[in-house]
Amino acid sequence: MQTATGVRGLLSISSQRACKTLASTALVEFPDATWGIARIISALSEDCRDAQMVARACVALSSLADVSAANQTKILNLGGIQQLAAAMRSHERKEAVQNWALVALQNILHQNVRSKSEIAAQDGIELVVCAMDSHKSSSSVHLAACQVRMLQVGSRIVSGTIQCLLYFFSHQ
Repeated sequence: MQTATGVRGLLSISSQRACKTLASTALVEFPDATWGIARIISALSEDCRDAQMVARACVALSSLADVSAANQTKILNLGGIQQLAAAMRSHERKEAVQNWALVALQNILHQNVRSKSEIAAQDGIELVVCAMDSHKSSSSVHLAACQVRMLQVGSRIVSGTIQCLLYFFSHQ
């Protein structure tokens, strides 16, 4: 007889395999990516302590969001932003999780106006600042964080933000 822990363990093995597979193939545009998106978000929503698996799930969501606006909407509708935010909070010290969750957020923000309010509802500014503070020496986290912020605020201050980025990277 399986215990609750045993069943949960089997489910997380299944989620881990699903994320590895989907992260590897997410760049291929599928006619209907809903199942894959739902599975990835489900893997993020489980109480996952495996930062490597969470980072892979973030890579997969990022790739799927980059493929189409339809995928971005699916991710939003299935609670993807909430799960990315939860992953960032749970794995605050893991650079790969922070970087890929920020890239996923950036790709979701790219063509989807509704995502701005969803990210704001998840304390998006706080998440971005926390990622930057936790990974002060990571230029990839800082670049992804700045890109998320630029997309959140819109084009009216993009030039100022670009100047800020140029200053930051020239003084590393």
